[in-house]
Amino acid sequence: KRNLQIYFNNSEQENIAPGLNLTGEIKNTNNEYLMVVDANLAAFKSDSVMKKNITYKLTKDEVNNKITANVQLNYRHEGGFDWRTTRYRSYTRIYAPLGSKLLNNGGLVDFSVTDDLAINKTVFGFFWTIEPGQSKTATFYYSLPENITIANYNLYFQKQSGSRLNEFKLDKSFNVTKPIIWSGTLDRDRIFN
Repeated sequence: KRNLQIYFNNSEQENIAPGLNLTGEIKNTNNEYLMVVDANLAAFKSDSVMKKNITYKLTKDEVNNKITANVQLNYRHEGGFDWRTTRYRSYTRIYAPLGSKLLNNGGLVDFSVTDDLAINKTVFGFFWTIEPGQSKTATFYYSLPENITIANYNLYFQKQSGSRLNEFKLDKSFNVTKPIIWSGTLDRDRIFN
């Protein structure tokens, strides 16, 4: 369920870890990729009371013939102020294929875009805070690189190790008459063809 990462000092044992998906490295893919990573910043153990839903909608931009991705994070803080939980503070990053271009940051403040050549990804990042009992939605849009087309599309969704994701929705609305929608809980990495 990707809740554990292992590193071995012994190189023979370490060579086994990637095959078991235990190393936690960011996967290198030839096609579409999505990973949402939350970094808890002085929010105590508030992750344990967060309800996290991700909606990922893909459409075809008829003007430039590219695929547009809409990422929507819906987070709800179901805890309170006590010895283990406080307001949720996270620097959240979305990892996308290298060459993805931001179209609209949805008004999010402290928003950054970085092309990380070492991991072959474009990284969108922002800081946000959610008070106990409150919900917040972060939405932004980007276009995928030209090498990712409707004809060859597949998505590798990588779960952040140790994170809890309540629901993931994938909406591939390339063909308006026959959209492909998948919804469910993701407790491990998954490939969508």
